[in-house]
Formats: sequence, structure tokens, C-alpha cells
Amino acid sequence: MQYYDIEHVVTRAPPIFVERAIRTVKEGLELRMKVLSTKSWHTLVNAVVDKYNGQTHSTIGMSPTEAL
Repeated sequence: MQYYDIEHVVTRAPPIFVERAIRTVKEGLELRMKVLSTKSWHTLVNAVVDKYNGQTHSTIGMSPTEAL
């Protein structure tokens, strides 16, 4: 992980919230890949994560960016 400068983050959130976040990002990637007819998910991941972080989440009543 150090070689690729990946930060290991541990959360206290219940696994179901983390699994839902992963599924939402995955679905966003799949949709964009289908629309753009590409398999290069790595070029789309930043846009998908930015969209996810900017949306209000029903669990916390605000966006992750606002919560930060």
C-alpha cells in the first residue's frame, strides 16, 4: 500500500453503510461506463466519487462534504 500511496482507513460505521456506499459508487461507474462505451473505470472514478460526496444522504441528512 505504501508503494502506491494508498491510505488504509478504518471506520466505526456499521458494515451495511460501507457496503451501500461501495455499491452506489460501483453502480455509478457501471452506468457511466455503459453510456460512454468504455472499460476505463479508473478515468471515471473521481467524477463518481465527487458526485457521491456532493449528494445529501438520508442517513445523515447532509452530504459527506457538508459533514466534513
